[in-house]
Amino acid sequence: MPEFTKTQRIALVAGIGITVIAMGLVAMVRGCRSGPTLVVSATAAGPASEASLASVTVHVKGAVAVEGLYRLPNGARVADAIATAGGATEDADLQQLNLAAFLTDGQQVSVPRRFIPPTPTGHGTPEWPTSTERGSPLRPDSAPPTATRLNINRATAEQIATLPQIGPVLAERIVLDRQQNGPFRGLQDLARVQGLGPGRIEALRPYLIF
Repeated sequence: MPEFTKTQRIALVAGIGITVIAMGLVAMVRGCRSGPTLVVSATAAGPASEASLASVTVHVKGAVAVEGLYRLPNGARVADAIATAGGATEDADLQQLNLAAFLTDGQQVSVPRRFIPPTPTGHGTPEWPTSTERGSPLRPDSAPPTATRLNINRATAEQIATLPQIGPVLAERIVLDRQQNGPFRGLQDLARVQGLGPGRIEALRPYLIF
């Protein structure tokens, strides 16, 4: 075995030490690169937010078995709200609703009723007087009897359009307002419909029931 001088032995030990240190540094760098990374989502919701998005509360009214406030799962539709309220009544007019529409929190679902024509008491069907001039109100003495008046909260847009001074455009506005804000309780509520001024509303008095 060859003998090393003192200087050679010192150099050999130093070389081995440097090699060990270099290998340790390489291992540390590789470990840092391959280690797992923790990602925190900025959109993570707390328990309160998750609970608020899990359901919606709606007000179901009109032609349903039981009117009231109902809580349904998020993603429920108008048809689900009606079913939760006990289902629609026999006189419900579901054709005026979009049963597939998604519900939103705080929404009011108003189910309209179909207009059921009254049964005439005499021979033949009583006819309502019409006005050839939409701009002038009819006389009160030409009004139909109470039994044949139109229920504004149940009539369709086509039926409402036959009233004096009311055409298809105003009829659609009346139906839309009824769906969004609930039934009309009296003539004064018709004022909330755009285009129905005091004169037109007063002209409708002999022809409507609520």
